[in-house]
Amino acid sequence: MNLEQFLALPEEHEISADSVQKLNQDLATKTMIDIPVEKRPLVNEYLVHVLSMNSVEPDIKGKLDNLLAELQNA
Repeated sequence: MNLEQFLALPEEHEISADSVQKLNQDLATKTMIDIPVEKRPLVNEYLVHVLSMNSVEPDIKGKLDNLLAELQNA
């Protein structure tokens, strides 16, 4: 799953563990400007959740932390 697919999901949804890892990998390549303004709260919420649940591969954790900081400081 990539960012565009994630943003197109209905409000109520489930994501498989494999899709979470693929989405995390895709998000690790993004910056705040890659995320539509109206969808930034959704991505922020997702990042808070996966980072707090330790659902992120160690090699991309820093990139996702940075993206989350960008979103929270905007």
